[in-house]
Amino acid sequence: QVKAACQVQKTDSFNVAKVIVVGDVAVGKTCLISRFCKDAFDKTYKATIGVDFEMERFEVLGVPFSLQL
Repeated sequence: QVKAACQVQKTDSFNVAKVIVVGDVAVGKTCLISRFCKDAFDKTYKATIGVDFEMERFEVLGVPFSLQL
């Protein structure tokens, strides 16, 4: 069971995983991350200049995780 990051977590001990998404121009890297973290999808193309970061917190089998994308 995975719980959403929107819930307030009272623990400071998160297991942290970092993911780097790479690919060609205009293939949907930012859209994929936005869909995962914000549950939103924007059909219009807007180039990401530089680097963009998102973080999602969730639990797997009661273990808290922090995923940095």
